[in-house]
Amino acid sequence: MLNAGKLIALAGLSSGLLVAPAVADPWTRSYVVEWSEQAAYFGSATGGLTAPGTDCPKGTEPELNLKKVLVTSYRSPQDVDLVLDLDKTEKPENLFQAMTMRGLKKENIYKNPKAAPDVGMLTVQGKIAEGFNLDGDTKSGFTSPSGEKGIDNNFYKAWGCWEAFRGPTHKANLYHNDEMRNGKFTALILISGNKGPRNDDNVKLGLYSSKDKVVKDANGDIAADFSFRIADDKAHTTILDAKIVDGVLTLTRPQDIKWREASFIPYLTLFDGQARFTLNPDGTLSGMLGGYKPIQEAIATWTIAGPNVELVSHVNLSAAYYAIERAADARPDPESGENTAISTAVRYFAVPAFIIKSDASGPAQVAQALGGPTPTP
Repeated sequence: MLNAGKLIALAGLSSGLLVAPAVADPWTRSYVVEWSEQAAYFGSATGGLTAPGTDCPKGTEPELNLKKVLVTSYRSPQDVDLVLDLDKTEKPENLFQAMTMRGLKKENIYKNPKAAPDVGMLTVQGKIAEGFNLDGDTKSGFTSPSGEKGIDNNFYKAWGCWEAFRGPTHKANLYHNDEMRNGKFTALILISGNKGPRNDDNVKLGLYSSKDKVVKDANGDIAADFSFRIADDKAHTTILDAKIVDGVLTLTRPQDIKWREASFIPYLTLFDGQARFTLNPDGTLSGMLGGYKPIQEAIATWTIAGPNVELVSHVNLSAAYYAIERAADARPDPESGENTAISTAVRYFAVPAFIIKSDASGPAQVAQALGGPTPTP
């Protein structure tokens, strides 16, 4: 990170080189993401993550019962008892091995989740969801909390009753956000235009990552006004054409989005993406990105994290895969005809920050690609 004095000096030097046309007023707003979560509508009146609600009448997916999950045609209940017996030092397989090899033919279910039978999963039953009307059809999909028809968010439909994704706004995806706040990854947003941040019909929205860790304040919140260098990561950087009307940014047309996230779902790919962000009077930014996410991307960490994901997040991953595959609603495979992507939306909350060019030569004053054309998924 650059210190404040050097940052001010660089900003002064850089701004002195810009000569704006008389009709334009170049401006930039830059932010660091302090919280992100799946755009899930939380229907529990009690506020408990696992409590029944209008979204999930039966509550969340129950915690794994390992005595049932691990039993297969080749692993008896007695075998499972032996695996789970902490006092036994000698056993034919340990817990991680047993959880991994439970396909019908002893396949690794984290590499091939469909090797195990579909035991079902609790899915969203409510009619309300946040997100975007991605397909233009107002007769299908959910209704937004504000009454907009045709909201496409089948990711929420499939996994919205999974405790890892459920919760009130700005309180869901706790594990994912804890890792971000503890320095595992940093996401940056840079917005630039020529007329003003309140109304501008020609805006660039830049989505970047950074290797610099976020900084917490005395209350444990992400502190504003720190500097972050853009990571030289072209594959997960996207520049989008947008506009702002009355302080609300939207894209001028659907555009593919590639961004870097980490932890539970490491990559964010959105085909035919849309955005809606509000530039708040207090200087913060809040809003959503939406589009069609490849279902294989949603399970990308399973082959690495394996049993840890199931043990921490209380879900049968084979059942979760079957659920998301059934709900997939876009990009059919040309050979099988099966949909390979699913509609989704992600909420973001961000605080003001100073964004520095990837070579640390000065402030990033215009949202632009990293030394080349904007990458596409």
